[in-house]
Amino acid sequence: MRGSGLFIGVEMMLDEKKPATDQVSDLMEFALSKGVLLSCDGPDNNVLKIKPPLVITKSDVDLLLNVMGDWLGKK
Repeated sequence: MRGSGLFIGVEMMLDEKKPATDQVSDLMEFALSKGVLLSCDGPDNNVLKIKPPLVITKSDVDLLLNVMGDWLGKK
């Protein structure tokens, strides 16, 4: 995990050598279907980028965390 301010990058790996590219893509699609916009980066597209606006609210953060929790719960 790395970040500056509210910009956060979470590198997702299946193990020490295998990037979780497909899982990041699946999470982004799932989040979008719930109204949360995420993106990815990195040479393997396995870094989940969370880039909230400066005017983010507590309910926005709760939505993001709930969506991510729902996705993790179905895995």
